[in-house]
Amino acid sequence: LSVQSTCALLCVGVWSLLEYVKDNDVKAVAVLPVVDEEKEELTEDWDSIDAPE
Repeated sequence: LSVQSTCALLCVGVWSLLEYVKDNDVKAVAVLPVVDEEKEELTEDWDSIDAPE
């Protein structure tokens, strides 16, 4: 798994525990077909959050 995939899975796990994401939502996404497109490289700050000051 890529770093981005690992981070995303950890986030979904925490969100699930906090009930931000429901099990049925995850199950619905899991059965969607795989999109066969070229992978796009993410920028180094892909996961940064700009918080208002």
